[in-house]
Amino acid sequence: MILTRKESEAQYKLGPSILWLPLSALALATFLGFFMSSYFGIRLSETLVFLVEDGWCDTNYQGIGSHCFGDFSSFMTFGMKSPWIESETAYPPFSILLMGLFKRVYEITNQGNFSLLSYLSILFVCLTLPAYMFIKKGISKRLTITIFSLFILLAPSLMIIDRGNNIGFSVPLIFGAYVLALQGKYRLFQILIIFLTLLKPQFALLGIYLLFTNQRKLFFSFLINSTIAYLFFFLFFGPKLVFDNVKKWLQNLFGYQSYVDLPGVFPANLSFANLTALGMTAISKIVPTSQTIVEKIVSNSGFYTILSLTFLVLILVGIYFTRNSLNDVEVITILLITLVMVPTVSFAYYLAVLLPFLYLLVYSAISGELKAAPIRKALSAKLIAQFEQILATRYQRILFNALFVTCFINWPIPWGLFGLSDSNLASLLSIVWVMSSLFLFLFILCLFFGNKRLGDYSDPVILNSRSMSSFFNLINPRIK
Repeated sequence: MILTRKESEAQYKLGPSILWLPLSALALATFLGFFMSSYFGIRLSETLVFLVEDGWCDTNYQGIGSHCFGDFSSFMTFGMKSPWIESETAYPPFSILLMGLFKRVYEITNQGNFSLLSYLSILFVCLTLPAYMFIKKGISKRLTITIFSLFILLAPSLMIIDRGNNIGFSVPLIFGAYVLALQGKYRLFQILIIFLTLLKPQFALLGIYLLFTNQRKLFFSFLINSTIAYLFFFLFFGPKLVFDNVKKWLQNLFGYQSYVDLPGVFPANLSFANLTALGMTAISKIVPTSQTIVEKIVSNSGFYTILSLTFLVLILVGIYFTRNSLNDVEVITILLITLVMVPTVSFAYYLAVLLPFLYLLVYSAISGELKAAPIRKALSAKLIAQFEQILATRYQRILFNALFVTCFINWPIPWGLFGLSDSNLASLLSIVWVMSSLFLFLFILCLFFGNKRLGDYSDPVILNSRSMSSFFNLINPRIK
């Protein structure tokens, strides 16, 4: 429905209350963590992502306390001349060179902590950089600090700091991609996703957005330029070894899909393949007659490859057939969730790719409170209207809230509390991460099949008078 101006003005006053749910959930999880860590001896960081004592380094020189920040420290332990031959890393060449800079700092200073702390500081800045759009005249300092603190305390941010994974570098780039897409600056969007693809190859999936906007020339340009850029960075590891390194990298990349056993709950694997296998295993427990068939299927590695490719094809077909009802934010968000779920192995810290989506949602919610709206040329009425489309119906809002509570909050409720043996590492991990992959999948369906057109978004009067009423209906159902 379209709000009257009187209703719209009332909603502007309610804008910042969008933070009520995130802050309440975070406060409750913190409250539970305080008591459960004491009463049950739970290590909160281990319910989040992985072990504290991860064993990658000499913690006296290279870690902090008992922790190694494994995804960082592992690069300090092997050579950089032919990393794909010397190890099983699936990192592309640009990411290897990036990590090589910090290894060089480590070698020069002979102090692992200096290199580690520098790296973690840059990750911290990247994770919070989009929050600086709120530090503008017209927003209270208290609200700015609240937003800043909320995002750094969200589970994906904590996971990335805990592991030292370079996926954190993608957050400001993804945020910029959203903004450029809304502005219609597709050439700059192409440049950003090339850098993202150099960081992690699965980001190439964002190139589909260029086809969605009928930018076919830019799409093929993206493919060509990305390929050239990859080959260029492979040259840094020896011109004569380019072919061997590319071959070995591809082997490692596809081999990484069997890095952990499926189905499994430790480490937290958000892939569609793992979600399906867990569901099938659960069914076999309920229906014992199906157990033999299910075990035979889930023990076949080829099953997961077919499952992942089928999922990817269905998503792309879905975008094609619903392209007239999807908006920019929806398409990019669907693609981001897909690149998290398509790989057979996709750990929970990849949820960080959705942090920019949350930043923009918060911005659109409080934009009515701004005296001088930051980045208003890109994110104003159009952004608000697109988020209203995403949160238009009650079930859309319910699914969004379920997604937030399961994907961005670390609930200190490990599998061990439900009787899983202490000898199983999964007993340490929070049960929430199994549910998060389910709600990621359901949210994709929600974006595809949600109630779409609520009005003419090209009408400036409607655009300027609309607000986040749909979201607040969930918080307070009396608001209509």
